[in-house]
Amino acid sequence: MKKKGVIIVIIVLILLFIKNDVYAANECTTDELRALKMEALNVDFQFNLVEPEDSGYYLYYEISTVNFNSNLKLFIMNHYYVNEAEDKYSEITIPTEIRLGQTKKIEIYGSYDSACPNELLLTKTITAPYYNEYSKREECKGYENYDICKLTSNTENITEEQFQQAINNIKNSVPLEEETKENIIHQIYEFIQKNLIITIIIIVSFIILIILLIYIIVKRKNKNKVKISLE
Repeated sequence: MKKKGVIIVIIVLILLFIKNDVYAANECTTDELRALKMEALNVDFQFNLVEPEDSGYYLYYEISTVNFNSNLKLFIMNHYYVNEAEDKYSEITIPTEIRLGQTKKIEIYGSYDSACPNELLLTKTITAPYYNEYSKREECKGYENYDICKLTSNTENITEEQFQQAINNIKNSVPLEEETKENIIHQIYEFIQKNLIITIIIIVSFIILIILLIYIIVKRKNKNKVKISLE
């Protein structure tokens, strides 16, 4: 009977030792946790607009990750996501359907391969921007700074009639001189966008010309100084 008791005690001690050893092996140290939290802080998200082919469906956003590595996992909209790519910092797209203007909570945990698996590291809140379909209209050219024409303005409840009325109000309230000035700035901006290489060549050529002029002027001044000293 005593032997059985001793055997049971030994088995219990062995099991406790194994359990403690496993726990110690998986225990997350303060430094490891701090390092993972820094990695979680660097994670960022980009919104990718999705326009369904069927016009009856609404616009929505998918999100892609930046600086999301294999030490982390995300929890969003009741799903976990991990980065399983060979490049542990590669960008991944999360197939979410986030409506325009919606706010979502994202929780970032240590992944199974990290030093702190399943440890909550950070909670982030992201808000999808609105998408103003009127902003691409011809009527908005030159008026991009006005709310009705801004790309991310919320115009979901703005009718065509209200849009036209808003444009007319802007045209009537903006003085002709100021309107012309805005149009010129807009045209210059468009030209630079469409002819970026030509613009760079012109700017570089202009800088070189100025440097040459300065060099010629300085050289002439130095020559005059030499003549004066010789006399």
